[in-house]
Amino acid sequence: MTVAAPVAIALDEPMRGRVPSVRVTSLAFALSGMVIGATNTGINFFILLYYNQVLGLRPALAGLALGGALLIDAIVDPLVGIMSDRWRSRLGRRHPFLIAAVVPMAVAYVAIWYPPFGRDQQWALFAYLFAFMVLLRVAISLFDVPTNALIPELTRDYDRRTAYSAAKTSLNWMTANAVGILIYAIWLADPPGGPAGAGVLNRAGYQSAALWIGGGVLLLAAAVPVALRGWIPHLRRVTPPTAASARALFGQVIQTYANRSILALLASAIFFAAGVGLTQALWVYLLSYFWHLGANQVNAVQGAYLIAALVAWWALPRIARGRDKRRLIIALSAIFWIDDVAPIALRLAHLMPANGSPALTPVLVGFGFVDGVLFNMVIAMVLSMLTDVVEDNLVRTGRREEGVVLAGQTLVTKASTALGTVLGAGLLTLARFPQGAPPAELPPDVAFRLGAWFVPAMWALGIASTLAMTRYGITRERHHANLATLDTI
Repeated sequence: MTVAAPVAIALDEPMRGRVPSVRVTSLAFALSGMVIGATNTGINFFILLYYNQVLGLRPALAGLALGGALLIDAIVDPLVGIMSDRWRSRLGRRHPFLIAAVVPMAVAYVAIWYPPFGRDQQWALFAYLFAFMVLLRVAISLFDVPTNALIPELTRDYDRRTAYSAAKTSLNWMTANAVGILIYAIWLADPPGGPAGAGVLNRAGYQSAALWIGGGVLLLAAAVPVALRGWIPHLRRVTPPTAASARALFGQVIQTYANRSILALLASAIFFAAGVGLTQALWVYLLSYFWHLGANQVNAVQGAYLIAALVAWWALPRIARGRDKRRLIIALSAIFWIDDVAPIALRLAHLMPANGSPALTPVLVGFGFVDGVLFNMVIAMVLSMLTDVVEDNLVRTGRREEGVVLAGQTLVTKASTALGTVLGAGLLTLARFPQGAPPAELPPDVAFRLGAWFVPAMWALGIASTLAMTRYGITRERHHANLATLDTI
């Protein structure tokens, strides 16, 4: 194994205080997952329906605004990674970014739900959504990329990295579903005597929810750097590199991402996140319009996802201990993609209970529970596997670039989630989905067309995601060999 000229690495001085416990550190990552989960609930699950069905923005413009904002923001992620890798301050490399993101993230989230324009001002409504989505996504980048970059700094242990990743991803998903349950139970509840699902058209409900969620994001995000402050004196300090031109920095980023293992992970993540983004963009459409579920039934399904996240958080570190990450994630991913669209595929084949049947909700809850466990495990495994690329990259290039490496996941997730959002808007167009239609009045052939386009699109993305993962090359043995090589430098 060839070792490039190493980057000079030293510990911050003086060494003050104790290193925070594993429990405190896991809690901090869990809190960071809650922040992302709370913001993602609204903007991934409800924002397309809110701007399209409630505010009257045409689906093509809504998809363009959401997708375009994510694509622009994706460019920010490697820049944040580069900056946080090279930042020097008394608060270390990562904490200043976490602190700077707190207030803008909460304010931008609330503002998105209060546009001063109506359905007769299509381009103004589009511009407002686009601008505040960019602001929100940039703030999330400032928070999420440095947080992820801390994992390989806090532990070199192959299995503990999976435990920290599981804490973040599981609490992300738990929070997303808990917030979704609250939104349906409190703010989008069905009106007394009204048809099932009618509450999803309540504009005031969305806006009230935004205020509460924004306040929660503010408090949780502020707690993360506080919980991790004890690590500051013990984090690695990289000697500042010599000044480099933008072209040279770009070349270094390309060299980092040329690693076969990171390319495999990012390619897999692109297809995986596109599928997740497509599901999230159509989530409310599928539950309310395809399955005709009321608010209480939707909460039952989301409750299954919430419990699934807890199970995944507990189970994944135990399942992964002593196993090779690549083999495990391929198996988990393959099962996930089959289960994820199975209910809709079975409905198209007339093998699911009819809408309104007492048996429908329990069946969807069962599929949802399995889907949620597998989803959280796959996402946590991807994050854990990316942290192992850090040492592999250091051995190969001589540069320690946690921020750049971990920004790759955020970058492709946002870009491909944007693709999922655009695909969702496209499927609505292909299904000839009407605007402003109450769920109970949607023609059955429209719902059938939506499902018929959704299933093959998801399976195609799933096959591509799982196959890409087979190219990942960092085994447990190679990781330990990388650590041994670095210990000799």
